Amino acid sequence: MPRDTPGYHIEETWDTLGMRATRSDDTVLEGAFVPDKYIVRVRPPGFAGADAFILTMFARAEPLFANIYLGIAERARDLVIARVKQKTSVAGRTRAIAYHPEVQHRIAEVAVSIRQTRWLCTRSMASQRSASSVRRE
Repeated sequence: MPRDTPGYHIEETWDTLGMRATRSDDTVLEGAFVPDKYIVRVRPPGFAGADAFILTMFARAEPLFANIYLGIAERARDLVIARVKQKTSVAGRTRAIAYHPEVQHRIAEVAVSIRQTRWLCTRSMASQRSASSVRRE
């Protein structure tokens, strides 16, 4: 519907810190008349309105979102590894804290989690590709 329709406005509610290429603000209709030509579907509120179309959209989009956050985690891991190679202990030791066993253990835990998540994301996308290539008769 046209953006200049009375009673229609968008509230900027999205905090884009870290994800500036995305927005998901609120569309508000207060007393606005919406002509039939602008109504695509009518669904009940809540999960009762989740039909095959909506569930398919989420099934396709969620793995993509997961890959975005996986990329953020991988970058954070890389930055931490670079930092611990430079940072020394406050106890006056001359070696970098990268040599501390607990630091190594924590970074290893992060690396394992990222590797597991990468596998799950890859597997999920492969599963979707094979499911979408099935011929429907």
